[in-house]
Parts: sequence; structure tokens; C-alpha cells
Amino acid sequence: LSLAFTVEGLMISTFTGQNLMTENGFITSISMDDGSRQVVDDTIRPFDQAVMLWALSDLMLTIQDDKFPNLGAIAQQLATPEMMESLTGMLNTSFDLVQANPSTDSVDKALSIVALVWYAAVTADDARRADVLAEIEQIAGTLGNGETTAFEKAASIRGLLEASRVTGNQGYADTAMSLWNDLDGMWDDQAKAYAPTSGATTYTYTPWDAGLIIGALGEIIASGGAGISQDVQDLATNRFMDFFQASIMASGFTHLPVPTPGSTGLFVSEISYDTSNDTWTVNDSRYTTAGALHAANELIWLEGTLMGRQTGYPQVAPIVTEEPEPPSVGDATAPMWAIAGFGAFGALLLVSGGLLVVRRKRA
Repeated sequence: LSLAFTVEGLMISTFTGQNLMTENGFITSISMDDGSRQVVDDTIRPFDQAVMLWALSDLMLTIQDDKFPNLGAIAQQLATPEMMESLTGMLNTSFDLVQANPSTDSVDKALSIVALVWYAAVTADDARRADVLAEIEQIAGTLGNGETTAFEKAASIRGLLEASRVTGNQGYADTAMSLWNDLDGMWDDQAKAYAPTSGATTYTYTPWDAGLIIGALGEIIASGGAGISQDVQDLATNRFMDFFQASIMASGFTHLPVPTPGSTGLFVSEISYDTSNDTWTVNDSRYTTAGALHAANELIWLEGTLMGRQTGYPQVAPIVTEEPEPPSVGDATAPMWAIAGFGAFGALLLVSGGLLVVRRKRA
């Protein structure tokens, strides 16, 4: 699966660069229904630039990974020197586009930090790496003050802890822990989920929302220090297990095992929980590719980290001055079947998304 996904990522990246990338940024959408390129929406959204930077950095790290060279083996054979030069150029331009199109939404800003960390890990340009560090610090300094929803708090926790990890600024981790205290105050032990807002009686979740919660909990679990107490890591582990088992697997949030007519993917597009009768309801059974694949990646990255394989928290050696402690879940150790299940479930989500992409291309 990893080999297939790497090759598919190479093909999609090449297509995106040729058809969605413009001088001012990646546009929102095109149509290729009749075989010719037609622009549908030429809006340049700031977060789209960060998403492409994140995806391209992930792809390049996979191709170049010397610990798991087989992951990128086929892509290395397919990628000509000219193609690699083109991908590197697109990667560097994506960073320029992130700088030129700054996000204003707190969730987008926080996830942009994660994308920048990935770019800092893969770029060989010292000047660009310094620019990345400055960009991360500029964004991180704006987080931690205006987040109100559980999803905003979760995103900022993810971004701030990554910023702290690569810059060594403990203040970012302290801000993340303050947000964690707020977030945990929104936990509903009956629903095994976070109330989106304080006092809410209905909890509405999309795959993007689930991915933000998974990302925040996974970041805390995998941090291995960074000013995070063992008690907090243990609690985050328990929250993760409860949220995964009850709010994702047992709530109707997923269709298993593969897309079928009427059940078009593993994640449905929206579910809601009613606190008055303790029930989950599927509001939209359609599949939303972007959100579902984001949640899948967060599941796979955490599982890879805990199992000592490919990680979603890449090292940025020139910025990180000390080797991080190995990831730990303390006394609240997740059972091995559960850790493996996170990755397997994430892989199923990616397979589901890949099948849908193929179907749409053939349609």
C-alpha cells in the first residue's frame, strides 16, 4: 500500500502543479470532463497553499527517506531528474505562496505551522530553513488568545506544540497546555467526545473536526517531554482511546470496509450527538475526501510514531538542538492491537479515498 500511495502521490502532485498552480497561488478547482482544462473557481485560498506545501514536503521526505527506502523505491524509479527538479521547484514555490498568502483563520494558521515544519525538514536550503523558522514563530505568536471552539483549541495545540518542538520556545508549549486545560473542560464523558462549544447540547462533527481532535491528542501523546507532564500524556491517551472507540467507530461516523453505492466512503460527511437522549445521528452520509484523508493521516502518523516507523513529526535538525525523548504513553499504555488499529484504520481510509479518486477520473 505504501508503495502504491507514494506513486499515486507523485502522479497527483505532478498533475496539480501542471493544472492548478498559477503565478499567484494554487487555485480552487478546475474541470477536466471533456479532456481539456477549464477553470471552475480561480479563488486563491491561503490554506490551500499550506496544504500543498504539507503534501509536497511529505512526498519528498518519503522519496528521500533512508530509514525506509522501499517506501519511495518505485517513485524513485519513475521520477526522472527533470521531474524531481520540477517537484523541488514546486515545493519551494509553495513555501513562497504560503508567505504571500497568510492565513487569518486560527485553525488554518495552526495547521500552516505543521506544514512549515514538514518543509523545514525536507528543504536543503539553509536560508529557506531560517525563513521557515521565522514564519513559524510569527504565526505561533498569534495563537492562544481567540480560540473558542474545541476544534480551534485542538488545532492550536497541534500547531503550538510543533512550533515549540522545532524552535525550543517553551512559551509555545505553555500556551498549548493552557488550551489543553480549556479543551479538557469541554470533554463529555457520556458521549466520549468534546462539546464543540461550552454548554452545547448538540455536538456536530465533520471528518475535518475529527482530524483536528485526533491531531491534538496525538501530538500530546507523541511529544515525549516538551514541558508536558506524564499525567497530561496519560489523560490524552485515555481521551484518544475513548474518542476513537466511541465517537468514531461506534457512532455511525464510518462506513466499513470499502465504498459502496449509497455508502461512499469510510467517513461520512457529518454526524451529530444529542445530549438529551445520548444518541449519534448521521446527518450526511456522503464522503468528503479532504477531511477524511486529513483524519486518516493523523491516525497513521501517530501509529507510526508509537511503533517506531514513519512519523508525522519530522525532525528538523538545524533547528532542534536536542534529540527528543522517545514517544511514550506512560501508565495509560494503549494496547498493541489498538495502536496497530489506528494505522490499519487510517490505511483503509486512504484506500477508500484512492478508490474514489480513481472512480472520478474514469467517470
